[in-house]
Parts: sequence; C-alpha cells; structure tokens
Amino acid sequence: MDKILLLKLAGEISLKSKPVQNRFYATLMNNIRLSLQNNSITGFELKRAYGRIFLSCQDPEKTISVLKSVFGLHSIAIAKKYDDAIPKNIYSKTLTFARTKLRGGDSFAVRCNRVGNHKYSSQQINQGAGEKILKEIKGLKVNLKNPDKEIFIEIRDNAFYLYSSESNGYNGLPVGVEGHVGILCNNAEDDLLAALCMLKRGCSIYCIIKEPLPENFFGPVLKFNSYQKIKSFDFDLIKNTDPKNQKMAALVDSSRDLDLKKIGEQDRDMFLPVFRPLLFMPEGKILELRRMIFND
Repeated sequence: MDKILLLKLAGEISLKSKPVQNRFYATLMNNIRLSLQNNSITGFELKRAYGRIFLSCQDPEKTISVLKSVFGLHSIAIAKKYDDAIPKNIYSKTLTFARTKLRGGDSFAVRCNRVGNHKYSSQQINQGAGEKILKEIKGLKVNLKNPDKEIFIEIRDNAFYLYSSESNGYNGLPVGVEGHVGILCNNAEDDLLAALCMLKRGCSIYCIIKEPLPENFFGPVLKFNSYQKIKSFDFDLIKNTDPKNQKMAALVDSSRDLDLKKIGEQDRDMFLPVFRPLLFMPEGKILELRRMIFND
C-alpha cells in the first residue's frame, strides 16, 4: 500500500500573486519529479493543494531523503489519510493514532490546520481531540508551548491527515523560477557555496570557466539541482556573445575579498551584472552552507 507524504511549501511562495504561485508550483512539481526519477524512484503520484503537495509513494524514507534537497519545500511528513472529516471521526482516528505515539508521562499538543468549508474551527478540533486523548490515555499532560510530542491534524475539505513529526526542508525558491546565472568558476570550494546560494534563490546555474575543471567538480551540489548535470561554457566565448542573445541574467563571483578597487576593476571587464553572494555573509552562515553540501 502506498504511503502519503505531506509536503509543506516554503512560506515565501504563498506571498506571491496567483499567477506567480501557479508558475512556482509547476516548476517545483517538475523538480520533484526529476529528483525522484533521477534516483530510480518511480510509481509515485503528485497532487497539488493550497500550500501543500501530497505525494503517494512506496518507499517514504528513500523518497524523503531525496526530497529534502529540493528547494521550495519547508517540511515533509509521513501522514495517514482518512475520509469523512466530521469531528466524531476525527477524534476517534486521532485517538487511535495517538495511542501509537504517546506514552504515560509525555506532554503533548494537538495542532490542526484546516482548508475548506466546515462547521467547526481548527481550535475546536484542537480542543476536542486533546480532551479525547487526555481522557483515554492516562498519565499525559498538555503543553502547547514546548510539548514532548505533537499530533498534527491536516483537514482538507472532506479528508484529513494525521502525522506526528516532520523532516525539515531547506525552504528557498524552486530552482528555475528566477532565470539563469553563470558561476565564475576558479576550482575553489567557495564556487560551490556561491552556486548553492543561487540555486536556493531559484536560479538555474551554468558553469563559466577560463581553465578546465575536474570532471565532477559540481557533483556535491547536484542534489540541489534535481540531480541534473550543470553545463559549462568558456568565459571568452560567452563574453563575445551579443548581450541580447545571452541566456544568463547575471554572473556570480564567489570571492569574499572586500577590496572595492579590485572589485571595480573586475566588473569593468564584465559583460553582465555580477553578484557576490558570499561577500558579506557571516562565517556561521558559510559553515551552514558547507554542512548542506558536504553533510559535515
């Protein structure tokens, strides 16, 4: 039997206009498909909902391990789906679910999110389900601010989903929604960090080189690019291309050298705007990017 994964979208996407949201959704769902297919995961189904994507699959753990690197996702949860979203049924199923997750001495909270027209509020479901659990499972206590465990209820029209934990995604924007940029590559680790920054902001990336790079130089960041190969182009060839025919909107320099005179001299020779995402980045953020890439 297929399992249901509930994918929460990055909050930034919900701030966009409807047409932009639709474009972001389409790109994100395509990136999800590519990431799974490039990891030999097949037989899955995607369904779009407001602020959510529901994915049915046969191997949820493997699927989650791939999806965690897809930008545009806030979190991923393995959920159980039920029909007939009336309070009596929600409370009954939530109690059964809670018996498998809670033990005497635990503090807990029920968190309900609801979309659709219902004759009850999310707060009523929180209170009713919590009271049912307290009555039937002895030794528990409610703690809404810092509980040991949480029970999540996701109500969508006449269906509802239950889950108790989430795997965090990296948020950001779906890769591809903000056009192309070229990474000025110098065979340095900071090139990878700069590439990751641009991918997270929704940019597709090219590798712009003056000298040959190791064959798998960009390998560590491919998981953030739906496991697709990153194309390389010679700097001089690109430089001599008519700006009107450029596929890129900007170039990206990974330098962290704050020498304004040097930066000015470099930019005079450039044929596109130059971004420097690492220039003022705190060291703690640099270390966070390294952990994302190298898992250290």
